[in-house]
Amino acid sequence: MKNKIKKLENSKIEVEITLDKAEFQQYYQPIYEDALAGVELKGYRKGTAPKEMADQAINKTKVFEAALEDAIRHSLDEVKIENDWTFIDQPQIEVTESVSGGLTYKATLTLFPEVKLPDYKAIAKEIFSQERKTDVSEEEMTKTTQWILESRAKETSANRPAKMGDLLEIDLEAFTGGKSIPNTAFQKERFILGDSKFITGFDEALVGKSDGDDLDFTLTAPKDYWQKELQGKDLQFKGKVIGVYERDIPKLTDEFAASLAPTFKTVADLHKSMREGLGMEKDQKELERQRLEVLAKINDKTKVEIPDILLERTLDGMVEQMKQSMPAPDDKTGETLDKELREKLRDKAAKNVTSHLVLYKIAQTEKLEPTQEEVAAQAQKHGVDPETHGGYIYDTVQTQKVFEFLQSQAPKKES
Repeated sequence: MKNKIKKLENSKIEVEITLDKAEFQQYYQPIYEDALAGVELKGYRKGTAPKEMADQAINKTKVFEAALEDAIRHSLDEVKIENDWTFIDQPQIEVTESVSGGLTYKATLTLFPEVKLPDYKAIAKEIFSQERKTDVSEEEMTKTTQWILESRAKETSANRPAKMGDLLEIDLEAFTGGKSIPNTAFQKERFILGDSKFITGFDEALVGKSDGDDLDFTLTAPKDYWQKELQGKDLQFKGKVIGVYERDIPKLTDEFAASLAPTFKTVADLHKSMREGLGMEKDQKELERQRLEVLAKINDKTKVEIPDILLERTLDGMVEQMKQSMPAPDDKTGETLDKELREKLRDKAAKNVTSHLVLYKIAQTEKLEPTQEEVAAQAQKHGVDPETHGGYIYDTVQTQKVFEFLQSQAPKKES
């Protein structure tokens, strides 16, 4: 077998492979013999007709196509293994010659791109060596204490119109231009009136409403509203009040603290546990921030040519996700909207692809391959089937191992 390799742009290569007559016959002959053995002619048992007669009865085009498929698959695999290639798309095949019993074809291949990493260990050492500040402020302690108290509030039916501070339970859906806004239909939504986090004016519109009242009011989204496509538009809210409840918030006492956990005897015990928990939470958030910073700096200094197929697949998912979270504009067709979103998200998609390639390359370089036991444990932790979600779980475990490796580059602090 002979082959010629030509490098193309965008992580693609063209391989021309030639099999001589003897090499191609290794694939053709077994399929031809199987076809002969399956011929049934009148007066002969299956597979016993004379070869000359059976040869006339078989579909030689189908035999050749099957042999061609086998020859291409096996010869391409051989070249792939020889060059240590990883394909990330289906090969594009063009048969250029099939005469004199031999075969010549061209295969255009998209390969896993070459990823030239910077000194990622030095980058990780620099950033992960920075101290993570996890001091908990008194304001944070006060807010958390209040949240705990309010979460233990006793709720009783108010039997009166709603006022600020009450707990409301409602059914609700929002519309604009007569069309329902995606992801705004709620059943039995519960929130504190005055702290709903809905659009400005929403809570005020519910003051004075009672159990069973219908809701139908319109508010204008502010010009800086987080959903750009709704900025400045009139939003109509329809629904029903299911219940209005008074809330009796407990006092912060030793008795209240003791009711939260057997290990708490006093308010001081509760506050000690809160401070430790908040500190751990802040430490984890800071660690996540450092991880993103490390990855961003490695990405910026990495040299890689992103294959179009990877970028377009990533954009497919991002565009679909974006469309599900936003109302469809009245003045744009689906094709126009898709095109605009793809252009808007292209840079972000490129960064996402680069991040995945960087993480994969580091894992490959440092041999950070998850074991079957690690994948199974992670799947069990998340309550998913490792058979159907194996790829996702594998990537999750591998990413974690890469970040742990990068964190290990920082010198350990003395205790």
